[in-house]
Amino acid sequence: MSVDTSSTRSRISAGFGTVPYFVAAGLLIFVGIYVATPWLVARRVPLLFAITGSLFLPIVVVFAAALVVYQRGGGDWRWPAFRDRFRLQWPTRREWLLFLTAGLLVLAVEALLEPVSVWVATIVPLPLPAVLPPLLDPLTPVDVPPSAFMGMPLAGNLWIVPFWILAFVVNIAGEELLWRGYLLPRQEAVFGRWAWLLNGILWAYVVHAFMWWNFVTLLPTSLVTPYLAQRYETTWAGITVHGLGNAIWVVVLAASVIQG
Repeated sequence: MSVDTSSTRSRISAGFGTVPYFVAAGLLIFVGIYVATPWLVARRVPLLFAITGSLFLPIVVVFAAALVVYQRGGGDWRWPAFRDRFRLQWPTRREWLLFLTAGLLVLAVEALLEPVSVWVATIVPLPLPAVLPPLLDPLTPVDVPPSAFMGMPLAGNLWIVPFWILAFVVNIAGEELLWRGYLLPRQEAVFGRWAWLLNGILWAYVVHAFMWWNFVTLLPTSLVTPYLAQRYETTWAGITVHGLGNAIWVVVLAASVIQG
């Protein structure tokens, strides 16, 4: 009985070839938050624009690179083929309920773990970026409802809401199509039923390296999201669980701007 070693090597190469995507995104975000954002703020670029670009543009860049690889590999851009490759099949009503419930439970667990982030930031002798807004700074309390968002006063600035909604959609769609839609299936070909664990660890500890104080708090989202995406073979699981926490801030922002 012969073994197709070339096919095996190809699968292994494809599986381990996913790691550079995580490393590239994590490195770009880290440099963006620790170097580019302070540099831009010092030159009077509003913090909202500087930090949004540092957080989200790397995902756009890495996802664009993944689409180029997809194209060069003979990727089909027609919707049925793209949908199947990126696992965008519509979940059942029961699955939607499960994903929403999981997302709410993750939020609750992360809220309970928040003091751990504060403790880590206090005891670990590493500097926090000086320009971190309260939303990201573990040592600065967040006002709810907020009067400002990432250095920008909310009163009279209704445009912040559609701006952040757009950034939110680009971020969640880009990340989930990249991490869970494109890369997770490639990891499954090598790591099988444990691919979600590798995917989650890389997402938590490499992509989010800039938030080192959140390494414990991030674990619920980082592990539940790829697990559900792999278990039910749909990227909508990741979009739901990952997006739910970020969507709350969209609602808070809108309410704060309206109240004024």
